Formats: sequence, C-alpha cells, structure tokens
Amino acid sequence: TIRQWYLGDGYLCSSHGKSFAPSFAVNGFSIDENKRLVNMLQDIGFYVSLFDNGCGIRISTKSTNDFFSYIGDCPEPIKEIYGYKWVNRMGSV
Repeated sequence: TIRQWYLGDGYLCSSHGKSFAPSFAVNGFSIDENKRLVNMLQDIGFYVSLFDNGCGIRISTKSTNDFFSYIGDCPEPIKEIYGYKWVNRMGSV
C-alpha cells in the first residue's frame, strides 16, 4: 500500500542539497488525517515529520534506506515512467 501511495503522491525532496528524502504530498487531507498518517509511518519504525504547513510528509534521511527497503524496488514494468522516484543506497537519484 505504501509503495502504491508513493508511486501516486510521493516524490524525492532534496535535503540540504546532499541527499534525498522520500516525501508525500498530502494537501488533500486534513491536518488530523496527516498526523494520523505520520503516526502510522512512525509505528512501522520510520522517522517522519509533517512539513509545508502540514501539507507534506517527509521521511527523514535517517530512514530513507529503510523506507526503500520496505517498499521494494520500482516495479520493472513501470520503471521507465516512475523509476526516478527511487534513489540508490548512496543517496543519489
């Protein structure tokens, strides 16, 4: 489910110009719903925060590798279209 969510509403956000953090656009949800999503991601074990006045969810760079391990690789049939949303283990696009 998280991989599908990432494919649809996820993107990579540059963190201090050095590394990339997976993030989600959640501006279609209320702040309470976004806080609930953050809590659910934290329950899995990710370091997560709200940003952009509560309209975005960012996975901390501390959890980037764990996040991508959890959701797995981009599915091969759609890699040409969505592969840019994944980073390699060195933190680059």
